[in-house]
Amino acid sequence: MRKLFRLVAPVIAATVIALGSGSAALAAAAPTSLSLDANWCFPDGIVEYCFDVDGRVQFLDNTVGSSVTVNEITRTTVYVSGQYAGESKSVEMLRGVFQADGTVVMQSAVHTRSTAYGEDCSYHMVLRLADYEAVVYQVTSTCGG
Repeated sequence: MRKLFRLVAPVIAATVIALGSGSAALAAAAPTSLSLDANWCFPDGIVEYCFDVDGRVQFLDNTVGSSVTVNEITRTTVYVSGQYAGESKSVEMLRGVFQADGTVVMQSAVHTRSTAYGEDCSYHMVLRLADYEAVVYQVTSTCGG
């Protein structure tokens, strides 16, 4: 599960960055969208993870409530002692709705396929953010340990 977390964590991190950078866009009356495009590497001992994130974020502010939709693809290349060890691809769709009381209800679906650790799995999570706390309502995972 630790290996899966290292593969899925950048997907979640990029989503949080997109949400934080787009707070001003939520004030707009018409839909606003931003492009996601980032690359970085993370060394972890003898293992190095290199991430390539592409996607789009759309913000909408209307009378029902503000919302954000994220479609993102994260490609991760894994190196062990400088040698190519495999790669993974995670596809995420996240939708968040901002309630009148200041809470945010988010649903995120992530599918990850990896050759790095021989994993082929899917991950689905439903969570609610309120007062800077995340409450997870449902997690479904077919990923191994």
